[in-house]
Amino acid sequence: MTPPASPRHVNDGHLCTFLPCKVENARQRVPSVAKGTGAARSLTSLSQPAIDWVALASGMGVPGRAAATAEEFAECMRQGLVTDGPFLIHARLA
Repeated sequence: MTPPASPRHVNDGHLCTFLPCKVENARQRVPSVAKGTGAARSLTSLSQPAIDWVALASGMGVPGRAAATAEEFAECMRQGLVTDGPFLIHARLA
């Protein structure tokens, strides 16, 4: 099996996984790849550890806020539009 030319993310029923990693695990015949559980999933999952995007942006000098509701998102947009330079909005989707 030839890996894709560009990185791709696929929905695996839980969150997203990085397709080239899944391809490489299959090439190495990692048993859990076929079952979709175990070590291979934990190595390719983008859900663990949870990433604090606002803190990550802040560490790079970019202000930001998280929003879980439409009202919070609207407030973040207003703040972002009056901020000079980039502004990160982490939209937490349920």
